[in-house]
Amino acid sequence: MTDYRIFGLDLYRAAAILLLLLANVLNSFQIAHPGMAQFAPILGLVSLEIFFVLCGFLLGNSFYGIFMAENFAAADAIRFVKRKLLRIVPLYVLVLLANIGIAYLMDYEIGKVWSFFFFLQNFSQPIPAFFPESWGLPVIVFGVLMLVLLMTSLSRIFTQKQKPMVFLMATIGLILVFLWTKWLYHSQHETNEITNWDVTLKTVAIYRFDSVFIGTLFSWIFMQRSAIWEKAKWALLFVGLAGIAFLAFGISILQLPIETHPMFWNIFYLPLTSLILACFLPLLSGWQTAPAFLQRPVSLMSRMAYGIYLVHFSIVLLLAEYLLKVDFGNPSAVILMSAVYVCCSILFGWLLHHFVEKRLLAQAQR
Repeated sequence: MTDYRIFGLDLYRAAAILLLLLANVLNSFQIAHPGMAQFAPILGLVSLEIFFVLCGFLLGNSFYGIFMAENFAAADAIRFVKRKLLRIVPLYVLVLLANIGIAYLMDYEIGKVWSFFFFLQNFSQPIPAFFPESWGLPVIVFGVLMLVLLMTSLSRIFTQKQKPMVFLMATIGLILVFLWTKWLYHSQHETNEITNWDVTLKTVAIYRFDSVFIGTLFSWIFMQRSAIWEKAKWALLFVGLAGIAFLAFGISILQLPIETHPMFWNIFYLPLTSLILACFLPLLSGWQTAPAFLQRPVSLMSRMAYGIYLVHFSIVLLLAEYLLKVDFGNPSAVILMSAVYVCCSILFGWLLHHFVEKRLLAQAQR
């Protein structure tokens, strides 16, 4: 099977992983240069939201054609899920085992390690201190399972002609369900600190699935309303850029801190961020190719992104800080550590992609 790539989507994924690395670099300057560190949270948030939205968009694109087949059956859904999980689970388990080994050697308390093997580490509770960067994987894995299970069940009830609208309404329904979970969180928690919000809402899977399904909603528009998709791409690009400016500067200008506007942060902030980032998809999905000198490195970085994401924090950053014994008040020391962090993250990401992930992808495409 040919591995067909769309340059714009590769660029989006590559940008997401580079933003994540940059966020951690800037966060390392909290003592040496606090002004730089203040941009780390928004960059980290945007990077993960891009991954969620892009995952939902690609999930919708790949599953919709299978779902629309007249002879679609549960066996097709199971085959689809197996291929998806083969792309995600083995590499994750490999890195998880590496983290367990490192924690054991360093006598670090892990806690309920079994939950990580079932993607339950942050399903309905805060992520443990061990392997915290894994928090996004349950959102994606259970998002895939929920969408496929729901659509497969509905396909047994509705007719072939009704399927496109069923797919749309079911996707919207899933988004509304997880907006409702955020409303429940807001009604049951008195959250007025951003650090508490980050731990108890932003990184808890049960409140985050709508980010994936917003991407799936945009995939339906892409496939069913292609003329609108094409005509609206520049307008949506402007909306996306304006939205990014709002997230970066507008919230402070309009004085919308979590202390005085908890409802905005608890219910609307995260889905609004997902919608803003989804607005870039019409333009990027139509950007098919680029000159080879640009397309090759971008495509490679996109392919390596999953491996980099898995190793960048616990295995690379925390070990670099520990082994280099970094003086975070010394800018030169932080710069050196940051260079080691970025280079090692990319190197390990390439090794995982070249020696492990490529073989898994080849197996998944059979």
